[in-house]
Amino acid sequence: MSSVLKRNRCRTLDTGLELFETLANKATNAGRNVIDGEDVFKLYDTYGFPYDLTEILAGEKALTLDKEGFDKAMDRQKEQSRSANKFEAHEFTITNILSKESLDYGPTIFVRKLAPVSAKVVDVRSLSKSPTTIETVAVVLDQTPFYTESGGQVSDAGRLYNDDVEVIVKAMYSYQGVYVHEGTQTRGTLDDLGRIETSRSDIVAEVDIPRRMDIMRNHTATHLAHAALRKVLGEHIKQSGSYVGPDRLRFDFSHHQPLTPQEIEATEKIVNEEIIKAKVVNTEIMDVEAAKKTGAMALFGEKYETTVRVVSVKDFSRELCGGTHVDNISQIGPFFITLETGIASGVRRLEAITGREAIKYMLKAKTFRREVAEVVNRPGHDSLAAVQHLKEQANSLQKELKKVKAEMFAGNGRSVGTEKIKGSITVVSNDFGETDRDSMGGWIDSQKEIAKPVVAFAVGNVNGKPTFMAAASAAAVKEHGINVGQLSRDLLSQFGGRGGGKPNFAQGTVGPDTEAEKLFDAAYRMIP
Repeated sequence: MSSVLKRNRCRTLDTGLELFETLANKATNAGRNVIDGEDVFKLYDTYGFPYDLTEILAGEKALTLDKEGFDKAMDRQKEQSRSANKFEAHEFTITNILSKESLDYGPTIFVRKLAPVSAKVVDVRSLSKSPTTIETVAVVLDQTPFYTESGGQVSDAGRLYNDDVEVIVKAMYSYQGVYVHEGTQTRGTLDDLGRIETSRSDIVAEVDIPRRMDIMRNHTATHLAHAALRKVLGEHIKQSGSYVGPDRLRFDFSHHQPLTPQEIEATEKIVNEEIIKAKVVNTEIMDVEAAKKTGAMALFGEKYETTVRVVSVKDFSRELCGGTHVDNISQIGPFFITLETGIASGVRRLEAITGREAIKYMLKAKTFRREVAEVVNRPGHDSLAAVQHLKEQANSLQKELKKVKAEMFAGNGRSVGTEKIKGSITVVSNDFGETDRDSMGGWIDSQKEIAKPVVAFAVGNVNGKPTFMAAASAAAVKEHGINVGQLSRDLLSQFGGRGGGKPNFAQGTVGPDTEAEKLFDAAYRMIP
């Protein structure tokens, strides 16, 4: 077992290293010296790469990391985790209450329509922790238009009301066919709800229609995207999971490699061309085996009832599905893919937007194009060429600046820093303060090229990060056995940092409160 785990860890590390190389090349080819924070977080979250390790690897390629973007991604994940735990806790509370009693009512009837539905209250429970808080209630109706999360589609939101009470529904749960509406009571009291239950009076159940329409657009678009991917990539494409919400759709599918920009564009084109054909979305109730024989796609590993719903778009898509959908695919509106990434071996993830979100996306893109054209002072259709020209100029200037700095330090590097002699070794150190990686690196490289035995140490704040570099000349390495990689590992651990490298070059980080002189003194003492 341990050998298997070790092999798995090695494979994960190798994959992470390959991904890092891809990200580094992507940044370099784009003329950037910063790796995107979302990408750094993916390395951490998926492959277990610590931020500091990625930073060291990036430093070896003269790159830095987008720390702010990484922190935002980390905060988002923590918030999602908290939300998920809260949801599970609520669900457990509700189902735990219901499971302890013999329910004297049957399953809730789900009414598949957008219009408000008159219903009877068959059960009411308080979920509030104290009498002083706003009443949070769980309400069970005999029938409801509220969809309860299933098959990747999120639950509906909306309200329950009559002349005496109003409950804003924020979550839905299902227990043995019973649909539970959880919400905040904004009018009336718990006793008023109880009287409605005992008197068998009607209450109106009304879903948030704009939100439901957004969800339905995304759900039907998920089916279209599935069919389009099979056309573009091949019949091996199978759904591995999904999320259908009002903000976006997410579709996980089996595939062995990332999609190319051309494949993404082809998928978008197929879906959008299908949408403008304005076909009707058909729904049939069929025996599950008969449905599969008609070619309806079923989710692998999913358990289906003997009778199923088949949702189809003529000559394009046909799937088993219990979710809610638009009546006509023209209601979906524009479709844009916003993300394509890998989530596991052989599994890719696609995210997309439709309808109102897609319109926002188009308008923002239009505004961005106009603003770029204004900045480069060129017509919109010619702005990309102008940006590319500016990028080439910037790259050329950066190379020239780096060359000038390197020549400056190489020609007069010994005038920078403090020198001490230890035996026949010259020990040079310098605190650069606020600086950039090129300046520190240029100085360190100049020390490395000196013919005599020289060991150099440098610290400085690079993009707000306390950074350390060290170098040893060839004479110091060969004649005195100096290994600044090992020395730096031992040194930095004493000052709340980490790092390492080769015998002639090392780099890393130090604690934010490190005093440069104390670090340099410790380094001097460690030289044999």
